Order: sequence, then structure tokens, then C-alpha cells
Amino acid sequence: YDFDIIGAQEVNDEMKEALAEDLKDTYSVFGEGRREDRKGEGTPIFYKTDRFELLEWGSFWLSETPDVPGSKNWDASVTRIATWSKFLDKKTKKKFFYINTHFDHKGPVSRTEAAKILLDKARELHDGLPVFFTGDLNTGPRSEAIAILSDNELVKDSYTSSETAPTGRKSPYYGFDFDRQDTDRGDFILV
Repeated sequence: YDFDIIGAQEVNDEMKEALAEDLKDTYSVFGEGRREDRKGEGTPIFYKTDRFELLEWGSFWLSETPDVPGSKNWDASVTRIATWSKFLDKKTKKKFFYINTHFDHKGPVSRTEAAKILLDKARELHDGLPVFFTGDLNTGPRSEAIAILSDNELVKDSYTSSETAPTGRKSPYYGFDFDRQDTDRGDFILV
């Protein structure tokens, strides 16, 4: 699909290395793992190096202590991380702020709290730049977490606010059965 920027989830160290090698002619990648040693599954961001300049990046954990690597709280089943960045679009000369993440798949409290952390960190770090979020949020559009992310001064749900009607499947899960019945969204792009 020739995406300019790809926010990936569930990418382990080996997958990240293999993808970086396969895509190196077009994309660069950054991000770290969610464990305390900053290894393991993460939410890396791939970007076209001829189009974008990476100005700054970092990570935070979806917990009561977001600056502590490997931290987790509430009803989260596993440690979760977010990768943030500031980019310069070389074509338009505009800068923007971008976060990619993956919310817990079991804990509704942790998803709601993670939504609050995303907004808090964006407010802290975006420096007045336009804000974009992507992620597998493991929740539907009528959840409290999505209500928090869709009703604020920074971002809106692109699926419902776009001037162009969405197309294709809504559900990110199809279990490798392309005829599987479509369900509700779990992946989101907020702009």
C-alpha cells in the first residue's frame, strides 16, 4: 500500500530486525521493547526516510509510572508500551507529533487509564504540533477509552470524523479467514 508511516504492534526483536532489513531501501525504524530491559515485543514506527526526518523519539509505559521501563498496573495482563515521535515532513516542511501503541487485551481499567496517559503524554510532549495516534486499542468504538480519546482538544477518531467515508473491513481480526464475518474496530487512527 506504500504507506508513508507504519505504526506496528506485537513486533518482537527478531521481527523488527527482519522487517528493518527487508524494508531498509525505503523505511527506517525506531522503537524499543516493553520489558524492563527495553527488549521484547514493542510498538515500533517505520517511516519513509526520503519523505520524513525523525526529529526526536522516546517511549513510555501504559502504567501509573509511565517513565519506568517494564511497569504495569491496574488489571493489565501484560506490560504495554507506547512509542512517540516528532517528525519533519520534508515535502511540506511541516512538523507533527505521533504516538503508536497497543492497549491491553484483557483489562478494561488499564485501557481507560492508558487512554488518559496517551493524552497526558501528548499534552506534555507535542509542543503545539499536530497530533496523531495509531494503535491496536483492543476495545470497541463505544468504550470509555475511545470516548476519552475521541472527545478532547488534541485528536478525534478519524473513522468517524473523516470527510471521506471509510472502506474495507472494520475489524483487524480475521483469523486468516478472509470470508470471516466483520466485527467492530479494535485498531484506531486518531488525528
